[in-house]
Amino acid sequence: MQYRVCFLVLLITVLIGNLQAQHRATPFKINFNTDEHVLDKNDELVLNQLIAATQNAPYYEIAITAHTDSDADALYNVKLSERRAQSVKDYLLANKIKPKFMVSSSFGERKPEADNGSDDGKAINRRVDITLNTYAFHSTSDLIKQVSPEYKQTFTIDAGKQNTIKGSNGTSIVIPANALLTKSGKPVKGNVKVVLQEFLKPADAAFNQLSTVSNGRMLESGGMFSINAYADGEELRLKKGNNMSVNMPTINMKNEMSLFTAVTNKDGITEWKPTDIPFRPAGIDAPGSIAFVNLNTKYLQSLMIDCGAVPANAAYEYELPAALKRPANLPEKPEYLAPVYKKIFPWHQRLFSSTKTLQKKFIVITARREKAFERRLNNYYKVMEQLEPLWTQYRIDSARFEHEELDKFRGWLDEQALLHAANAEYKEQNQWNNALSQLISQSNSNAITRTDVKDLFVRSVGPFSQYFFDAYAHRNALKIIDHLKQKSMKALVDQYGKKYVSLHYAGYRNSHFMTTLARQTFAQEKLSETQPLMAMLDIAAADLVKKQSNARAFDESKVGNVYATSLSTFGTFNCDRFTQTPPDRMATITVPGTDEARVAFFVPSLNSYMYASRNEFGYYASLPKGTDVKVIYVSFNKDKGPVMQIERKRFTENTTLDLKPKSVTLKEMEKALAAI
Repeated sequence: MQYRVCFLVLLITVLIGNLQAQHRATPFKINFNTDEHVLDKNDELVLNQLIAATQNAPYYEIAITAHTDSDADALYNVKLSERRAQSVKDYLLANKIKPKFMVSSSFGERKPEADNGSDDGKAINRRVDITLNTYAFHSTSDLIKQVSPEYKQTFTIDAGKQNTIKGSNGTSIVIPANALLTKSGKPVKGNVKVVLQEFLKPADAAFNQLSTVSNGRMLESGGMFSINAYADGEELRLKKGNNMSVNMPTINMKNEMSLFTAVTNKDGITEWKPTDIPFRPAGIDAPGSIAFVNLNTKYLQSLMIDCGAVPANAAYEYELPAALKRPANLPEKPEYLAPVYKKIFPWHQRLFSSTKTLQKKFIVITARREKAFERRLNNYYKVMEQLEPLWTQYRIDSARFEHEELDKFRGWLDEQALLHAANAEYKEQNQWNNALSQLISQSNSNAITRTDVKDLFVRSVGPFSQYFFDAYAHRNALKIIDHLKQKSMKALVDQYGKKYVSLHYAGYRNSHFMTTLARQTFAQEKLSETQPLMAMLDIAAADLVKKQSNARAFDESKVGNVYATSLSTFGTFNCDRFTQTPPDRMATITVPGTDEARVAFFVPSLNSYMYASRNEFGYYASLPKGTDVKVIYVSFNKDKGPVMQIERKRFTENTTLDLKPKSVTLKEMEKALAAI
C-alpha cells in the first residue's frame, strides 16, 4: 500500500502547544493502492500522530472523507470509499477516540483531487482526508461564538453623497451626504466602510448573546441591529443634526415601541438602556402627532427624598477563629475491687480442695491484686499531675476565648447592623427617587403617551427593581444578625469550624422569598401615603384617553411589519417596549447548578430572548405565567464536550428546573440554535 504523510510532526507539536487559538484545523491524509481499504503500518503511523495531537486538546472533532479513483463503476467505488472510511474509524475507535465526535463521508470517485487520466493522478485520488479540528474554549461564550455565523455586512459608500444601506434581511438605513466626521471632528471625504449587523430573529439573539432585558426588566422586542462606519481603520461619528433614517422589518409589531441602546453586563451579555426616541411603524404618524401629557414636575421634584451621603459598604462575611486545641481527656480514678472467695474458687474446687490450701491461694491472689491496683493508682496520679494543669489552663483559655471572641464578633455584628440598616434605607429611598426621576424625565421629553401611566409608576416602585433587591439583601442580613446574636462562640465554631459566617440569605428560591416580594416596599408605602400624586396620575391618564380619541393612533392590523426611527449616532440598537405583564403574573424560574453556562429563555409571544441571572446556587429568571417558553441551556463539559438542551415549557408557578443537557457536536449545536 502506498503511504503519504503531508504534514510534519513539528506542525502537530505547534498545534498542541498553541491551545490559546480558538480553533485550529490540521489535515492528515492516507493513500491506498488500487482496490484496497486495509491500513498498513505506515497508515497507522499517520493516525497515531493524529491521536497524539488529541491528547492535550480540551476539545476536538474529526472529519473523515473517503475517495477512490475512477476505475470500476461508480456504485462499487462508493462502497470502496465507505470501507476505507470505516477502516480509519475502526482504528481511531480502537485507540479510544470518542465516536460521538467523528463524522465520516464517502464520495467514491465524485471528488477527485487530481486527473484520473494518469497513474499518478489515480494514486492521489485513492485517499482518505482527515481533518482534526481542535478547540480551546475558555468559556461558554467562546463556544457560542465558534458556532455563530457571520453577521457583519460590509458596504463601501461615498461620504460626499447620500447613501442607502440595505441589509440582507431588509433593514434599510439612509446616511445623509457629508454627515460623517472623525472622532476629532474632521469632515470625512471619499470612500467609507459601513458595517451593518441585523438581529431580527431569536436565533440572532442566541448566536450574538443579546438579551432583551433593561435594568432587570423584560422587554418585548421588535428587532435589533448595529451600524458603524470607518475610514482608514478609524471609527467615525455623525455630524450634529445629520441623523440617519432607519426602516427595520420585524416579526413582532407592537404599539408604543422606542429605541434602546446597548450596554454590556458583567457576564458579557448585551442588555439595553431606554431612550426617549420613538420607534414607530414605518409611514405612520409624524413625530408630533402622538398624544402625550405633561406633569407638574416641580411637585414631583418636591417629593424626592434627601438620601444624604452614600453609606459605607457593609460586609457579609466574618471569618471565625480556630477552635482551641483540647488537651487529652483526664482519666477516671481507678477503683479497688476486693477479690471474692466464692468467685475465685468455684463450688467444685471448694468441694474437693482443703480449706487451708484455698486460703493460702486466696491470700496470694489478694496481695497480687493489691499491688496491681497500687500500680494503676500511681499511674493515675502521674497522668493527673501532667494533665490537670493543662485542663485548668484550657478552661481558663476557653472562658477568655468565649468572652473575647464573642465580644469581638458581636461588636462586628453591631457595626454591620448599622451599616446594613443604613444601606437598606438608602436603597429604598433611592427606589422612590429613581421612579420619580423617570417620571420627571418622561414628562420633560413628552414621552408620557400611555394611558396606563399610573400602573406603570406603581410597578416601578414595586418589588422588582434592582434597588429593591439590594435593599432586600440588606434587610435579610439584619435578620441573620439577630439570629447570630443568640449563639455562643462555641456553638458558632462547632457549627461552622474555621469558616466564614455569612450574612447572605440562601433561601431565595423558596416560598419565604416570594412572600417577602409580595409585601409592600418602602416606595409602595410612600406612594399610598401621597394621594395628590395618585390623583395627578389618574388625571393624566384620563387626559390621555381624551387626547388619543382624537389622535391618529395607529391600528397594528393596518400597517406593514416595518419600524422606522431616526439615529443621531452609530452603535447597537433595539426596538423595544417594557413588558406589560403585571408582576403578579410572573413566575420565578430557577436552574440549580454551579457549571459555567448560558441559560436563556425565549418567549415567542413577546419576541423576548432573555438570559438567566446567576449566583452561587445557580441561575434564575422571572417569566410570564401561562405562556409558551423555550428553555435554552448551553455549556461546555470537560468530559462530554459541548452540551445542550432546548425544551418548550409553560410555567404556571415558581418552578425549579431539573435540566439534563446532552452531549452534541458543534454542527448539531449550530443547527439547534438556528432553529429557535
